[in-house]
Amino acid sequence: MPVANSFWLTVLLFIFSLFSAVFPRKRCESHALKWGCLLYFQANLLYLVIMPFKERLPIYLRLMRFDRPIGTYLVLWPTLWALWLAAEGVPPLSTLAIFVAGVVLMRAAGCVINDFADRKIDGHVERTKARPLATGELQSREALQLFIGLCALSFVLVLFTNRLTVYLSFGA
Repeated sequence: MPVANSFWLTVLLFIFSLFSAVFPRKRCESHALKWGCLLYFQANLLYLVIMPFKERLPIYLRLMRFDRPIGTYLVLWPTLWALWLAAEGVPPLSTLAIFVAGVVLMRAAGCVINDFADRKIDGHVERTKARPLATGELQSREALQLFIGLCALSFVLVLFTNRLTVYLSFGA
């Protein structure tokens, strides 16, 4: 790590330590427990700052189940049928691209929120105990942020369609 980056990381950690000492997220009654919470949050920040995105990307992809595409195919199949029937033939390429991308994003968002909802149970079930939230590779906050990001991207895709489709997307 270059000297300039380590300097700014030190400054960031110092500011964070001041902030977390004044506004701890957990209830820290005793003085020793307060410093324990402070160290916990510093380690948390270090983990998120130092571990590059390139190393965390496979974890996010596993959380979104991109390693198991069958769910995407199951959602995509009726979507494509509906597009072809509504267009009475081949739908416009732009509409097709919007819906295919929307299927991929919303299926990923569904997987993320499902893992978030089951995060306390998945560790006890043989089939699901290796999922990123169950193993602790990702935090619940990160999963929620990813879910919100995927839903926001999906909504941006909907904005490229007509007004009626945008209104109907709120009911879905």
